[in-house]
Amino acid sequence: MMYYRRKILLSILEAFGGQLTRTQLQKLAFVFTRWQAQPAFDFVPYHYGCYSFQANQDLGAMRQTGLLEEQALGAAEIDGDLLDGSPARRHRGRDGDAEEAAVLI
Repeated sequence: MMYYRRKILLSILEAFGGQLTRTQLQKLAFVFTRWQAQPAFDFVPYHYGCYSFQANQDLGAMRQTGLLEEQALGAAEIDGDLLDGSPARRHRGRDGDAEEAAVLI
């Protein structure tokens, strides 16, 4: 059974070519819910802007069931086809070390 919230996340990913960073997906989900009469996700202020623990849980569940795959930024592979990606973007973690953001496909 596919929950409505998970369908929203998959639709957002599909609309943007199947590749978004976790932060981009959170922000787009926030914008989407602002247009809903009954928002599907609850958001709180967080490190990089709005954040939904519900969306994060749904993404984790979809990764575990194999609906989503998470890869380091750079070249991403969808169904065996290698796509040219932009150079890996790095951001600073809480401890100040550079870390790669992930791409959801």
